[in-house]
Amino acid sequence: MGKYLLKFSFIGTLYRGMQKHSNKNIIDTDSVQGAIEAALLTVIPKPVSRPKLYLTSRTDSGVHVLCSVAHTTLENNYNVPYDTDEIKKQLNRYFVRCSHFIRILECIPVIDDFNAKSIIKSKTYIYRFMRAKEYGEQRIPILESCHTFHLRSETFDIDRMKKATQLFMGLKDFRTFAAISKNDDRINYVRSLHSLNIEDAQPLMPFDELSKHFNYWNIIISSKGFVYNQVRRIVAALFSLGTGNTTERDINIMLQVPSHHNWNSSIHVVPAHALHLAKLEYDLDELNKYVISDEFQKLDVSISLIKNKSMNLKSSRTVITDFLGRRYEITNGIMTELTKGSPFIVDEKPDMHIACIIPGLFLSSQDPAVSIEILRKYDIRHVLSIGMNLDLKYDGIKYHHCELLDLPESNILLPIKICISIIHKNRQENILVHCNAGVSRSPTIVISYLMASEHLSYDEAYEKVKSKRNCIKPNSGFVQQLRALSVSSLL
Repeated sequence: MGKYLLKFSFIGTLYRGMQKHSNKNIIDTDSVQGAIEAALLTVIPKPVSRPKLYLTSRTDSGVHVLCSVAHTTLENNYNVPYDTDEIKKQLNRYFVRCSHFIRILECIPVIDDFNAKSIIKSKTYIYRFMRAKEYGEQRIPILESCHTFHLRSETFDIDRMKKATQLFMGLKDFRTFAAISKNDDRINYVRSLHSLNIEDAQPLMPFDELSKHFNYWNIIISSKGFVYNQVRRIVAALFSLGTGNTTERDINIMLQVPSHHNWNSSIHVVPAHALHLAKLEYDLDELNKYVISDEFQKLDVSISLIKNKSMNLKSSRTVITDFLGRRYEITNGIMTELTKGSPFIVDEKPDMHIACIIPGLFLSSQDPAVSIEILRKYDIRHVLSIGMNLDLKYDGIKYHHCELLDLPESNILLPIKICISIIHKNRQENILVHCNAGVSRSPTIVISYLMASEHLSYDEAYEKVKSKRNCIKPNSGFVQQLRALSVSSLL
């Protein structure tokens, strides 16, 4: 539940731009916006509706971004806030797995009134270019080919270009330097550049032998906002001036008589691959007005419980556990976080029943797993804990662990493969499989093992386990996955 600010970067070579170009209601992974929205669908707990990403800027196909921000809203069926570190990890794992050149740098919880565009103070672009020291050199360093424009010109005056940057400073109407837009009548073309400089640069990979044959520069341009194609057209005009194809007077005419039709047709707009959105400057004081602190985020875990019942409760102490295993104590409406527990609701009643499902395979809750008397009675030599770690362990027993949350959307295929292998290797020495209550997760693992080892259907394996431990009840998501499970390759 709630809104989140995402800070991200990407290499734009493979994308059609930052923003989606197709129907906004479909997944469009050819754009950065669409790829991030697709990744947001995979976070745990699963969002109840398709997340939408609201950008603060747009880029052309091929433009690279070192830093940008956007916001999105995520809601889940458990009515709990997301762990922002987990969101970042889950999204970045998705991008690596799907070969996306996108990385989430930061995830910050914000209040519902937040809009990412409202905090932006300025944007800084860098257009990177190089020129051969000897005219005619065509062997370009491979890394530069996707990030640097190769200026091929026999004549070149860098000092003239640097002086001409002053022509663009001050309040100007950049209509001539903007591409035609469908919403042209609603666009304000009057902009003021904060800075425009040309600086010497270094090769991206100095140890590439080819890099020494070129000189490198960065054109650095900063403003609160830009119109479409403005940066690339300003750079193109400077290149045309530096190579002697146009004059300062030509540039002044385009600025003083602003019109889409006054663009000098002899000036070719430079390609996008050398353009980098290098920096976003945003108002930290303004952002802090919207950021939800860690303390407030903890309160969201059970806010509905407090709102609905606090007026009627007598002085009391309540301990709750969220789906990530974080435990909180509520005393007279004041919540404090306790030491981290396990991802389940704590069951205070001991359940010492242990079931022998088939020779060598036992099933129980967590309680028998910490009882040395029971473990000795059944000669248990191995303990497999599902979704939790035991605090009490004994010599002579080997302990195994497999992570699995008791959520319908948890993917059980990998945990099943891991656990089946562990069970099969150690059954001869008696292995006990348990979770917290021995109701959902550990029975799911045991059922899958029976399906694989004895070639049973789900219903047959379920009935066999239930006949030995009557309280089992795998959650609906686990049941659905078990019914669709192909067990032929599991053993």
